[in-house]
Amino acid sequence: MRRIRKTAIILAVMLVIGAIGVTAFAAGGLLKIDDQYTDETMGNLNYSNGYAPIQTGDTVSVVLPLTLAGADTVTSDIVITPNLGDTATSPFVFKNYQQTGHLDASNRYVGRFTLTLKSNRYAGSYPIVFTVSYTATDETEPGATAAPVESSAASSVIMEQSFTVYASVDGADPNATPTPEPSATVEPTPPPRPQPKLIVSKYGTNPDVVQAGETFAVNVTLDNTSEKYDVKNLTVTYAGDGKSLLSADNANTQYIEKIKRGESADITFNMLSRLDSEPGIQTVTLTVGYEDSKATAFTLTESLLLQVTQPVSLEYDEPDIPQTANAGDTLPLNLNLFNTGRSKLYNVMVKIEAAGLLPEGSAFVGNMDAGTSGTAEMYVFVGTLAMSQGEEGNVQTDNGAEKYGYTNGAITITYEDEFGNPYSQEIPFDMQIEPPVISASAPEEEEEPVDTASQWWISVLIGAALIAAVVAVMVVRRKRKLKALGDGDGLD
Repeated sequence: MRRIRKTAIILAVMLVIGAIGVTAFAAGGLLKIDDQYTDETMGNLNYSNGYAPIQTGDTVSVVLPLTLAGADTVTSDIVITPNLGDTATSPFVFKNYQQTGHLDASNRYVGRFTLTLKSNRYAGSYPIVFTVSYTATDETEPGATAAPVESSAASSVIMEQSFTVYASVDGADPNATPTPEPSATVEPTPPPRPQPKLIVSKYGTNPDVVQAGETFAVNVTLDNTSEKYDVKNLTVTYAGDGKSLLSADNANTQYIEKIKRGESADITFNMLSRLDSEPGIQTVTLTVGYEDSKATAFTLTESLLLQVTQPVSLEYDEPDIPQTANAGDTLPLNLNLFNTGRSKLYNVMVKIEAAGLLPEGSAFVGNMDAGTSGTAEMYVFVGTLAMSQGEEGNVQTDNGAEKYGYTNGAITITYEDEFGNPYSQEIPFDMQIEPPVISASAPEEEEEPVDTASQWWISVLIGAALIAAVVAVMVVRRKRKLKALGDGDGLD
């Protein structure tokens, strides 16, 4: 009867292992379990005819032979990390069992693991999940777990596969109820020991602001706040959401042997923010399994909130500004703007500044969603070089300055990102301001001697006319604003 039961267990393990191998390959991985490999440490059995992990005393030996599933090539070392399950129910002692190797000339790597068992374990069949990480050329099938690496290896991807093996372990009967001997004296149950509290006291990133499309480091400090008890066998696992934030390391688990009471430990791990990450707050989940001095298992789970930004990008068409203009002209100015980034731009505004140019005002474009365009429209009155616009929009005149000639200035574009950070871009330009053109033609008269005093008064009259024109423009503009606000009645 025992032989029949053992045969049934072996067949069940074979079916589970076979299904697991097919699942891993169907997911698009490059590796699979070599179900034909065997040696004396496997009891001369292979996976196809019933190999199962072997227990010897307080250890379990597991052999994991891996080989290529097809014609693809693995371009890096293979990192295998066993996941032993929940620290509270697992029969295994948690410590660093991670193993690194590479395929041999036969395209095979045989992982051999010796797992230590707890003394107070329960009998049963326990799953051991092996996570296999490696780098391969970017020719994987759809469905493979992959993340891009640095730009110098843009043609490579990081692959991850999982293989599950079940180990039968002896120990106490989990369903048995201990019965005290008749003569035994039942001692009072001692009060439970307080749990040693482990907390994340601080964390941060390097760089401080995470830029989409870049690799960054996360620094975490763990504090053992207990004044009496140490904590040991700490396994720290970190994971992003799998869409925006990914692990940039070969594995996402770290091991800490002990943190003494009242002390702390620092860990650092690397993450990758995808280029198409949404700007804003993203979450990294940190899970810490640990034990006290009596091997009582505890778990800490924390959410690390990271700020992810998208680079802003604003493009524009070159403005159509004439090289020459006459004093008294009014020039229309249209500037086409394009938000070519992935994040929204806020409070987009355009203004122009130059000696002799008096704009009607700044052009407010407003907010621009990613991938949209807008147009800044304004009118600019051409005065003289002696005229400029003050901070409050009033016209200022420098009587000692030249009236006509060369001027230069800039069109300034200002905007903000979703976090309120300001940005600005300048478009420099230059222009020649000429005297005003008098369209009315006068009859030809005999040339008279030049009257210097008369010319001076003519210049004064022209300047006064230009100032009057500017004032008229400003008055009309004010009346339009008041009318738009409903206060324009009675101003005519």
